[in-house]
Amino acid sequence: MRKRIQILLIFFLASPLFAREYWYGIYLKGNKIGYSSLSLNKTSSGYNVKEKMVMQLKMLGETKKVESETDVITDSRFNPLSLKFSLTTRDQKLKGDGKINGKNLHIQLHTSGGGIIERDWTYSGILHTNATLKAYLMNFLPQKNMQISLFDPSTVTLSHAELNFISFKDTLLEGNKRKVFLYTLVYEGVTSKLYVIRGHILKEEGPMGIVQKEESKEEALAQGSKVDLIRLYSVKPSEPIHAKKYLKLKLLNIIPSQLDLNMANQKVVSTGKNYVIIELKEEEIMGAENEMPDSIQKYLYPDSYVQSDAPEILQLASYITQGSRNNFEKVEKILTWVYKNLEKKPSVTVPTALDVLKTGYGDCNEHSVLFAALARAAGIPTEIVVGLIYQAGAYYYHAWDAVWLDGKWVFVDPIFYEFPASLNHLFLKRGSIEKQTEIIQVVGNLKIVVLKQK
Repeated sequence: MRKRIQILLIFFLASPLFAREYWYGIYLKGNKIGYSSLSLNKTSSGYNVKEKMVMQLKMLGETKKVESETDVITDSRFNPLSLKFSLTTRDQKLKGDGKINGKNLHIQLHTSGGGIIERDWTYSGILHTNATLKAYLMNFLPQKNMQISLFDPSTVTLSHAELNFISFKDTLLEGNKRKVFLYTLVYEGVTSKLYVIRGHILKEEGPMGIVQKEESKEEALAQGSKVDLIRLYSVKPSEPIHAKKYLKLKLLNIIPSQLDLNMANQKVVSTGKNYVIIELKEEEIMGAENEMPDSIQKYLYPDSYVQSDAPEILQLASYITQGSRNNFEKVEKILTWVYKNLEKKPSVTVPTALDVLKTGYGDCNEHSVLFAALARAAGIPTEIVVGLIYQAGAYYYHAWDAVWLDGKWVFVDPIFYEFPASLNHLFLKRGSIEKQTEIIQVVGNLKIVVLKQK
């Protein structure tokens, strides 16, 4: 009897449901940039799932450390019941709490500037975080496709995702043949592959050469190289760009329907299965006041990150734009103020206008979110946009703004003090940080051919 009890004890302690900790090395195009850990602890009615991720990257030569933690209480099938999360960098610390009630997710986000952001979603299907989805997969190994609502604490967004069961077969991993379950996770246009066996996520392959693979704690914690993220994912066009008046480009290895390519001075000329041809023309602004369509008025409203209704923002916008005769002059004055008063340096944040106003520095994300808040507060419909900018022979990730003037959208770049923005801007998606994940996969595969310029 004692022997049987010992055998049962060994079995349960070794089973995936009682496993305490898993460690993973994080690699970017073969370069180690950090680690993550995942822990599962049994509770009276389910589990406590915790995930921690630490990465070190260079941004234009400056080293940035990013730490994120997720702490989720789940039921017996790893469905989240409540959650806590944090994102810490040298530039910002965010803390969030999440409550689930039926099919409603409520998030309260505490920013480093002392602000509180409330967000609510109604979701469909099964709710998961990255951590709980991994825990579910390694313990239940589903052999069917699933529709999921996936909450991403790093961008504080909830989006639809598809988990697809691909196969169960012998697969070569790290030089060893193993029989594994292969799944794909499609989220915001990005596809990841997960290689799973009972009790373990062996490997996760993400977009742009991002890989997490299971390692011992010692291996995972070992330091790697510091990769310059911005330079690593630059896109070099077929020839140098010097256009001032007109630019025609062919974008290859993309799915046009997944992007927003028509806005302001950028127009789609033709599309194919995996390419699009666009043209950009020098923008002309007359400064005329046009009636605002109802569809545009929503770009005057505040949101969780563009707090254009905050007293500090309203007061500053009024001060900056005093004496302006029209919206054209208001844009010029706000652009000048943001350019002169924000220090320009690489920053890793989930930016909000109030936090940027308090810290007084940042890169393109911080400049664009503060400009948008001030412009909306001044009565100018404004949208944040993301894409690429051409500099020193290559295209790099970038964020800027679009303002509604002359009855049309006009691009404005606060960090480079451009109004209208130059033809060096390649617009890919409307929206701020939550849209960055949607262009990640695009940038990793994109090829740019210059067809005509003048």
